Amino acid sequence: MPDRDSPREKMEARFARAHISKRDFEEAEDYLHAFRGDNADSVKRAILVAATVSYARPFTENDPGNEGLSTRRLAVSLTKLLVPDQLALHKRLLAIRHEAVAHSAYARKAARRVPGIGLGFLVKSKPYDILAEPIDVQLFLALCKKLSDHCFDLMYALNCKLSSDEDTT
Repeated sequence: MPDRDSPREKMEARFARAHISKRDFEEAEDYLHAFRGDNADSVKRAILVAATVSYARPFTENDPGNEGLSTRRLAVSLTKLLVPDQLALHKRLLAIRHEAVAHSAYARKAARRVPGIGLGFLVKSKPYDILAEPIDVQLFLALCKKLSDHCFDLMYALNCKLSSDEDTT
């Protein structure tokens, strides 16, 4: 059985996560291309939610598999890779995912009971609509493409290293 803590196995696991992440970014791109169409708001909401979820996967804790064949998340220095407006959008997308899409943070979807007469009541709430978020879809697409390209570059570099190690053994 291979040693999952060896440098080679760690590189293999990083390669696997880079490939999985590349596919996630490409999935988000596909959704964003569909967003451009003439769709009803409900469809646009669904597309934007799907794109946000796909985009965020590489940056959340993922199951590496029973044998640890992948890393839990994509290792990338976003402050070195992204320009400021891309980094700001990245942070906004992860916040949306964590606070409003995958979970229901009170701050995003506030609700409280307003007492009424007898058993009656009202609810004062703040509905959440992802379409009201200041998401620049073109910038989102460019961000996905940049990160997809980064994953490919990482896979290429890891493959070169792994291949050269194979040639020496």
